[in-house]
Amino acid sequence: MRCVVGNGNSISAWVDPWLPTHPPRAPTPKNAEVQQCLIKDWFNPIGPGWNESVIRDLVSEEDIPLVLATRLLSTSRKRHDRMALQQERHIFWLNQHIGSQHIYRNPRL
Repeated sequence: MRCVVGNGNSISAWVDPWLPTHPPRAPTPKNAEVQQCLIKDWFNPIGPGWNESVIRDLVSEEDIPLVLATRLLSTSRKRHDRMALQQERHIFWLNQHIGSQHIYRNPRL
């Protein structure tokens, strides 16, 4: 399953289940003591994509590839990305309520 993250303003990095795992979960921190933050705080401040140095400093080694594989919304593909995000939200809801074994996932997403 691919996960698409919007602008990151409402997703708590350490609490909300947003990693593309089965079931979805929050990433594991590298250190036991972490400050609460939103995933938008992990975005690259000067361009598109993730701020890899921040992620490598904060996230456990096994979760770094999962975070970096999570797509961010592209402004050039807004309509397509909005539709993909909406579909992922539906999949997330269905996973939470009926379980992932009953859900068809579009392999193109």
